[in-house]
Amino acid sequence: MIAQALAVYKKEMRDMLRDRRMLIAAFSFALLGPAFMGFIAFLTKEDDPVEVKITAAVSYMEQAPGLVAFMEREGLVVSPYTGDKVGEALPEGADALVMLPSTYAEDLKSGNPVSVQVFTDESSRKGLERGRTIMGLVEGYNSYLTVHRMTARGIPTSLLTSVVPSRHDISEKHLAVQLLGDGLAMMFILATFVGGLSVAVDTLAGERERHSMQPLLAQPVTSMAVILGKLGMVSSFSIIGTVLMVTTTMTTMSFIPAEMLPLSIYIDASTITLLLMQLIPFAIFIAACQLFISIQVKSFKEGQSYISMFMFVPMFVAYLKIYGSAKLPPVANYFPVMTDMESISSLLFTGEFAATNFFISVAISVVGALVLTWFTSRKLQSEVLLDAA
Repeated sequence: MIAQALAVYKKEMRDMLRDRRMLIAAFSFALLGPAFMGFIAFLTKEDDPVEVKITAAVSYMEQAPGLVAFMEREGLVVSPYTGDKVGEALPEGADALVMLPSTYAEDLKSGNPVSVQVFTDESSRKGLERGRTIMGLVEGYNSYLTVHRMTARGIPTSLLTSVVPSRHDISEKHLAVQLLGDGLAMMFILATFVGGLSVAVDTLAGERERHSMQPLLAQPVTSMAVILGKLGMVSSFSIIGTVLMVTTTMTTMSFIPAEMLPLSIYIDASTITLLLMQLIPFAIFIAACQLFISIQVKSFKEGQSYISMFMFVPMFVAYLKIYGSAKLPPVANYFPVMTDMESISSLLFTGEFAATNFFISVAISVVGALVLTWFTSRKLQSEVLLDAA
C-alpha cells in the first residue's frame, strides 16, 4: 500500500505543480503576510528622536515667559501666534496651538484661574502623540506653578500627595506579550490552512466535477492508498506554506529595530525547530480536515465555499482566546488551536517550552489526522460517490 500511495502522491504533486494558480494561492499568504508586516513597521517607524523637534505655536507668548521657558527646557520649539482665533488648520509647521487669553499675565498674578486652550490635529498618529505631549507639558507647568506657590506661602507640598499608590503586576504573562504572541501564533496557524486550501478542494471535489475520479479508482490501488497519496500532496503544500511563513516572519522580525517592539522575541535555532515540530503535525491534521470536507461535496466551487468557511475556525478560536480567555474554563487551553497558540506564543515571547501544550497539540494532530484519513477513505468506497464521479 505504501508503494501505491507514493505513486498517487507523485501523480498529484505533478498535476498541482503544473498549475501556477494553485501555487500562487498556496504560497502568496506565506510570502506576502510577513512582507506586509515589515512594510507596516517601516511606515510606523519614528524618526530619530535627536532630529525631531516638536513645535508649539503660542498666542500672547510675551505674557507667558515662564510657560515658554518651561516648554523650551523640555525640548519644544515655541513660535509666536498673532491671530485671535483658530482657523481651519494649525499654523504652518506647528504640531499644536496654545491659545492664551490676552489677560494671561494679569490673571496669573492675581491668582485667578487661567483658561488655556490647546488645539491639536489628531488625524494622524504623529499629530496625536505630539499633541498629547504638548498638552502634558501645559498640565506639567500647572503643577510646577502650584508647587512653587505653596512653597512661597509656607504650605507643605506633601498636602498635594496625601495618598501615594504603587502598582505591582503579579500576572504570569503581560497583556502585550499575550496579544502579540496570540496574534503571531494565529498567523502561523492560518498558514497551515491557506497552504493546502486550493489543492485540497481540487484533488477530490475538483476531480469529481471533472469526472476523473473513476479512472483513478479503476487502477489497482486501494482507497486508503489513494487518500494517503492525496493527503501527502495536500500536506506537502501546507507544510511548505507553513515553513515559508515561519522563515519569512522570523527574517522580517530580525530586521525590525528592537526599540519598535514592546518586548523581546526569541529567534534562535531551538525555537524555530520546536515551532516546526509542532506546526508540521498540525499542518497534516488540517490537510486531513480539508480532504474530509472536500470529499463531501460534488464540485470545486461548493468545496471552496465550505473550506473557506472552515478558515474562520482558527480566527474565531484566536479571538476567543485573546478576548475571552478569562471567562473560559482552564481545560479550554488544551483544545485544538487553543493549545497550539499557547505553546507558540510561549516559545516566541517568553522563551519557555510549554511541554504540556506542545505534546497535547502533537497528540491531537496525529490522532485527528489518522481518524479523519480513515473516514475519508471509507467515504471514497461509497457507491454514491462513484456514481457522482
